Amino acid sequence: MGWASPSVPLLINGDNAGYPVRLNLEEISWVTSLLTLGAIPGCIISALTVNIIGRKNTMLFSAVPSIIGWLLIIFATSSTDVYISRFLSGLAMGMHTSIMPIYLGEISPAKIRGYLGSMLIVAVKLGVLIEFTIGSFLSMKNLALISLVAPCLFAVSFIWLPESPYYLIRCDAKEKAINSLVQLRGKKDVYKEADTIEQSVKADLANKAGLRELLFIRGNRRALTTLVCLVIFQQLSGSQALLQYAQIIFDKMNSNLEGKYLTIILGTVQLVCTIICMIITDCSGRKLLLTISSVGTACSTVIIATYFHLQYNHVDISNITWLPATGVILFIVMYGLGLSVLPFTMAGELFSMNVKALGNMIGMMTMTIVAFVVTKLYLIISESAGMHTPFWIFTACSFVAAIFTFFYVPETKGRTLEQIQKKLHNPENMKKLYLAAVAGNLGMLSVALFIGWASPSLPLLLHGGDAEYPVRLNLEEASWVTALLSVGAAAGSVISALIVNIIGRKNTMLFTVVPSIIAWLLIVFATTSWELYISRFISGLAMGITSMSTSMYMSEISPADIRGNLGSILAVAGKFGILIEFTTGSFLSVRNLALVSLAGPCLFLVTFIWLPESPYHLMRCNTKQKAINSLIQLRGKEDVYKEADSIEQFVKDDLTNKASIHELLFIPGNRRALITLLCLALVQQLSGSQAVMQYAQLIFDEMDGNLEGKYLTMILGVMQLICAIVSMFITDCSGRKSWLMISTIGSACSTAMVATYFHLQYHHMDTSNITWLPAIGVILYRVMFSLGLGILPFTMGGELFPMNVKALGLMIGTMTIHITAFVVESLYLIVSESAGMHTPFWIFTMCSLAGALFTIFYIPETKGRTLEQIHKKLHGSSKKKEFKNEVLSRVTI
Repeated sequence: MGWASPSVPLLINGDNAGYPVRLNLEEISWVTSLLTLGAIPGCIISALTVNIIGRKNTMLFSAVPSIIGWLLIIFATSSTDVYISRFLSGLAMGMHTSIMPIYLGEISPAKIRGYLGSMLIVAVKLGVLIEFTIGSFLSMKNLALISLVAPCLFAVSFIWLPESPYYLIRCDAKEKAINSLVQLRGKKDVYKEADTIEQSVKADLANKAGLRELLFIRGNRRALTTLVCLVIFQQLSGSQALLQYAQIIFDKMNSNLEGKYLTIILGTVQLVCTIICMIITDCSGRKLLLTISSVGTACSTVIIATYFHLQYNHVDISNITWLPATGVILFIVMYGLGLSVLPFTMAGELFSMNVKALGNMIGMMTMTIVAFVVTKLYLIISESAGMHTPFWIFTACSFVAAIFTFFYVPETKGRTLEQIQKKLHNPENMKKLYLAAVAGNLGMLSVALFIGWASPSLPLLLHGGDAEYPVRLNLEEASWVTALLSVGAAAGSVISALIVNIIGRKNTMLFTVVPSIIAWLLIVFATTSWELYISRFISGLAMGITSMSTSMYMSEISPADIRGNLGSILAVAGKFGILIEFTTGSFLSVRNLALVSLAGPCLFLVTFIWLPESPYHLMRCNTKQKAINSLIQLRGKEDVYKEADSIEQFVKDDLTNKASIHELLFIPGNRRALITLLCLALVQQLSGSQAVMQYAQLIFDEMDGNLEGKYLTMILGVMQLICAIVSMFITDCSGRKSWLMISTIGSACSTAMVATYFHLQYHHMDTSNITWLPAIGVILYRVMFSLGLGILPFTMGGELFPMNVKALGLMIGTMTIHITAFVVESLYLIVSESAGMHTPFWIFTMCSLAGALFTIFYIPETKGRTLEQIHKKLHGSSKKKEFKNEVLSRVTI
């Protein structure tokens, strides 16, 4: 796999040692793609032989075509010899990659199976690094001679090691299987494990092993769909294109460092990251790492695509020649953390014994076919449509991979092969829950459009960029247009608190469609600034109602183990709405942008109206049967009576308490919940989020960069969306508290970077060499903000309060957010004009650092706890504190 990158330039430009073969671009594309084409029959051969001659012997047999492949390159005299060599090499690769995951999966204990399964890719990356490193300094023939050592070394070392105990039991050789286990486990007491394996193998072999069983038995079908989709996304993320054409891609950059050295760095980084993945895969879980990897590769290919897109459109990129190298290295880091390793690890875990060979064959064949298509088409698309085009495609595919992982891929961490099969064949069906979460958050997306609207629209309204739109604003009027959104949101939170317990969470959310539609129509038909003021106030009304009621709804429909994930969709939807405005708003008039945005609330109404109400609200209304029906839909199973009884008891206990401001302030548990939410709300806004969001394009335009502000604003929107998605996936893995700490400290560092640049600029110091600093700072700020501060105050708002004061507590918290946002938005332009643009950013830095200290010393952890457990913890800790204080006072007396 690594041979192509250093060798392709020599085959095109000539080998100093006099290698007789020269190739053109079309021939080069065949040389790279025949490796994957040969892997297809390799997968088939492996599937046919693996259950006949065994796992071990099939792997040893793959050394034969490997040796022949290298010898053909050494003695090649024409392109045909190189073609045959690459095909045979692919044959060996297909056989080995199909069988190695099965072998590793079957010899490994459950608790370290992830580590050992990941060694397959570590070995691959080490092989690629060897070729990248020595291939840049050797002739074609010498490189092939050195590489010939590897299959010989494999055959000599592996021949003495034991066969898979699963295969031996399949062959009715239990005594040999026990001997194999004794060698592998390093102990003689393996009889219990041998019996378990025997029982599992017999149960699997009692079933037929045909394509019909693979496709029509639900557990097998899910295993196959998971593996096939993962390997498709693995290849469509751009991995093969970057590996095979790494040196060509680097040579296309206008960098001072030669492509071959960047390629060596690339190989080193991917090896290191794969080793890290091998170590953490059994700690963090497959699903989390796959999600981070997919989102990270999307970010990386966006960076590369942006650079080549600007280059293609003849934009001056002399100051960002480092960008694609950074993108490629970042891609390898993120790809190595999950997508590179885990499809192979999971290939050995997902299938039952009777269809394992067939399933792995189909998975590996799919991978090689897709890899062949990618490597064959990459150069063609790059030449015809620009080098940026394939990277935009890779970005879209990586995003889809993240969504697929979240909603479909099963977690196999820490489970035995038998437990994995039981989980696959008896899954919980919670599609309605996820549908309710996504559809419910379309309401948040529709009001987030109002937040994003200001950044692309204000420059047009201030500078008259839209000749057809009749409204023009000065700076003071622009600050009111941005700030009135927050004023309206404060009023909206009060309305939400008044109606959410009367008409319900669902109907309150649906009610926001009315002010949203009116607000967009006012912008469309505005003739003076007053229509814009009214529109922004009404849209804020919708935003205040939505953010409060959606937070309550999401926390009440979600099971404890994924409540953080689903609660975080609210912020993801918000960031996606902002990105839509940032992207489309830069190319549309003010009126057309409002017309396009009008689709948001309409789509929310059409999708969400059919979904169930919160079971907590239904219990509150004494309609237990409706609550049970809601739970049945949301959990995808009939047995929900235990959960319904628990909710009923919880609601009754809460409702026996009064629901006034006195109970919120003077009951210690409620008071701590309120202080937590209020302080998080203050830190969220005083870290600078609204200022950066509303005035992003104006901030970027103040820089002396080569890239227009509107393009940097789009990059900002993409990055914050990606980070919000990452946070959504990891919030239930690492906990709220740790992510809030990372987010607040990261936000402080980011705003300090921006403040430093504008501070130097304000004092007329030369900043020509650091024009990139504020853009990096602002984008890094949105990254760090999105990882915690952007999401978790809303998530925790729905968790912290008991039923009787939830609406009141959330109302006060939401009002605090919007009042603070109003103050920040109103004063930002005034302070910037009077005291310099650096001053507000220094204030944001100090507030973020204060938020970090508050998080460390005060905020409770809610990860993985039910709402009942959270409230018991809050009120229990408060009672302990009261008791402690009472004892201390008595001792003092």
